This record gives sequence, C-alpha cells and structure tokens, in this order.
Amino acid sequence: MGWRLTPMPKLAAEFEFGLSEREPTSALLVRVARGAFWSWSAQVLKQLLQLAIMAILARWLTPADFGRLAMIGVVTGFLSLFGELGIGPALIQKREIGSAHLSAAFWGSLAAGLVLMFLLMLGAPLIASVYADAQLVPLALALAANFPLVALATVPINLLQRELQLGRLAAVELLALVLGGAVAVGLALRGGGAWSLVGQTLAASGATAIAAWGVIAVRVQEVGSPVSVDRGVLRDLFRFGRPLVGINVLNYVARNADNALIGKFLGAQALGYYALAYRLLLFPLQNLSWALGRALLPALARVSDPEHVRLAYRRMVEGIAIVAFPMMIGMAIVAPEVVRLLYGPQWERAIFLARVFCGIGALQAIGTTIGPLCLSQGRPDVLFRWNLIFTPAVVGSIALGLRWGIEGVALAYASTSAAAWYFSHALANRVIALRMRVFLRALAPAAVSTLVMAVGILFARVWFIRPHISSALAALALHVGLGASLYVLALSRLRPNALGELRELVRLFVRRNLSE
Repeated sequence: MGWRLTPMPKLAAEFEFGLSEREPTSALLVRVARGAFWSWSAQVLKQLLQLAIMAILARWLTPADFGRLAMIGVVTGFLSLFGELGIGPALIQKREIGSAHLSAAFWGSLAAGLVLMFLLMLGAPLIASVYADAQLVPLALALAANFPLVALATVPINLLQRELQLGRLAAVELLALVLGGAVAVGLALRGGGAWSLVGQTLAASGATAIAAWGVIAVRVQEVGSPVSVDRGVLRDLFRFGRPLVGINVLNYVARNADNALIGKFLGAQALGYYALAYRLLLFPLQNLSWALGRALLPALARVSDPEHVRLAYRRMVEGIAIVAFPMMIGMAIVAPEVVRLLYGPQWERAIFLARVFCGIGALQAIGTTIGPLCLSQGRPDVLFRWNLIFTPAVVGSIALGLRWGIEGVALAYASTSAAAWYFSHALANRVIALRMRVFLRALAPAAVSTLVMAVGILFARVWFIRPHISSALAALALHVGLGASLYVLALSRLRPNALGELRELVRLFVRRNLSE
C-alpha cells in the first residue's frame, strides 16, 4: 500500500470496509478494533519474547549488570520525557500533512535527540559520582547515542499510527525486539556483562528506525535538509506538543511518587508487596486499554462530524467497560487465589493491595481514553491543566497514607483516583460536548451486570466454594465460570444488543482481514 500525504479522509462512504454512508461509526469501530487487535497481539508476543530473552540473560549476567543499567535508567527515563517534544502526536492529530510537516518533524525530533544525547554525556560523571560507581561513565556515554536513534524513528512510527497501520508497526517492533535480544544474548555469551544490555538497547532502537522507514513509501531523503525546514510549521508542531511535555513530566511524577516514598520511608520489602500488587492494576491498562488507546487517537482525529465523534467515543468506552469492569472486579474477588497460585503464600500481604488496585483499575481502564480523546481534538491544554491539579493531589494523598503503611498508601491512591475519575471525565467530555449523564448511561449496563456478577460470586464463595473446595485452582475455575455466566446473563437482559453488536464487529473485522 502506497503512502499518501493527503488530507485525512472524513468519516463517510470512503471507508475501506464497504459500508454505507449510514454506517460511519461501525466503520470507525472496526478500524479501532483492528488496530487494537494488532497492538494487543504484538504486546503479548513482546512480553513472551522479553521473558525468554531475560531468562537467558539472567543466567549469564550478574545482578550488578542489571543494576547498573537500572541506575542509568533513572536518568534516561526522565530525559526521554522530552524526547520528541510532542511532535509525534502532533503528526497524528493533524488532518492534513505535507512534506513541510515531515521535514519539520524529522529535524525537530532529531535536534531534540541530539540535545538529550549531549546532556547525558555531560552528566555521565555526575551519575557515576552519585552512585559511587566509575563503570557507569562509559555505559552512560554509550547509551546517550540511543536518543538520536529513537528520534530517527519518530516520523515513520507516527505515520504508521496515523494511518492505523498497526499491523506493520507491530512487525517493526517485534523485529527490533528480536534483533536487540540476539545482540544482547550474543554479547552475554562472550562475557559482555552490562554492555550486553547496552547493545540490546542500541540495536533495538536502530532496527526500529531502519525497519520503520522501510515499510512506508516516504523515503528519508524526502525530508530535505535542516536548512529547508519551514520554521512556521515547526512552531506549529511545537505549539501542539509543548503541553504534552508538561503532561509527561507530571504523569511521571504521579506514577512514581508512590514507589519513591514507600522505598524511602517503608523500605524495600514493603515496596516489593506494593509493586507486585500494582502489576494487577497495570494488566488491563498495559494490554486492553493501551491497545485500544493506540488506535483511538488516529481514529478519532480523522472524524469531522462532532455527533459522530460523540457516538464513536461513547460506544468505545462502553466496549471497554463491558470487558474491563467484570475482569477487574472479578480479579479483586479472587485475588487470594491468584496471589497464592502465582506468587506463593509468602505474598499474602499483597492480597489486600491487589483488591484495592483491581477495584480502581476498573475505572482507570475507562480513564485511559481521556488522553487520546483530548489529543485527537487538538486540546492537549485540557490534559495539562487537569494534571496540574491531579498530580499534587495524588502525591499529597500518598504522603498522607504513609502513616498507615502500604495499605494506607494504596487506599489513599485509590480514593484520590476514584474522586478524580468523575471530574477528569467531566472535563474531557466537554471537549466534544458530551453530557456526563449520557456518558455514565453508556457505562451503566456493564456496571450493573458486574454488580450482579460480584454479588453472585460472593454468595457462592461464602456459602459453597470456601467451605467445600480446598484446591485454589479448582476454586478459581469455579469463580471464573460462575462469574462469566452471571455477567453474560445480566448483560443480555440490560443491554440485549451488546453481544449481537460485538458479533457484528467481529464479522466486519474478519471480513476486512480476509479481503486483504
């Protein structure tokens, strides 16, 4: 398929799914579902490959090797927040792009990457002195080259996402992971130590840039020279991306404040319980919601009719709720069985935390759509203003919760996030003039069906499963089977068309894939 630098098509009969003009929302949902499928599939494969690669490296590298990269990672992780300066999302959001935009995006992101490279090179001795480890200097100097390598891939990666070519993007990412892993394993077998991990990072980033440019029709030569960059276009891209940098920094603080404060005041063991339980919260966010969010931004960005935007967004959040609500509430109920089966009895203290995080995870799965929604409508400023309020609130609540240990921190975080959930959606929904009661009505069938499921499971758990079933695996299977049956039954009564619409979406999805 060739690349077309043309205006983004309007949501009408031009969709490639063979649908009529009266079915634009269905077409959009198929595109989102298709993109989400590729993103989710790639995410699962990447996790499996990473697990295999890490299993091999763990046998040949020492904990100190991994530790040194983690030390540098604290700095590189923060610097990467400024990597592309929001240029990538700006390319996705714009309805029309031309060669001037590609040139400005390429050279602007590359310039940012080079600046970050020099900053890390200058800071390498300081990093080594903070950790009292001279071996960090050459490692940091080598890793500094990763910033321009990542910048080289900014344009093609975001063009692929813009056109919802997420299958190609998934192939690029998997290829880079395999090549990076091969380099790491090869160096490790030759006694490379921490340099194996450095080689993995650089090889993966380089492979991503090369492969991404290889699967699009635009050639690197077409971006022109730095002197040909249109400064007006560059300023326009930065104007959109500037709030994103602030959002990334604030999110970084909000997401890491709990780990930093727990590690400082409650110790490594408490942080271990907390981090393990938190992974259950991240499960839907990193898989289901992340995959949908990756497709949601470019899909909504190409819709010109406000009513179609509202309808499409409402159906998308309804779809997420139908899957995420029962999954997360169900995981909260069976957390004791899950923790004991997966991690063993020594992790009992994580059970309460897991229940708290899974409960709030049901809401946060819906909350992951706020970012793509605001960015698709060209309103990153709304996200930035909200994060200016939310970040101090969540950090303050976590600090207050420290008095009651990790349980207090978890409850404080969940309480603040639950309260913020309503107001964040109310603010974001104003961007597309979607009334809050309409938004909540879309979530109601999944919420009520989940409540019916939870009551049924808890009743069976207290009166039948726990008194008579001693095997944790058998108990878990009974919980899942009973919960799924109750949920589907309740949903079919409250939202009779939901399952039929899901089947139709799958049919259109399959038809689209078979036609290619």
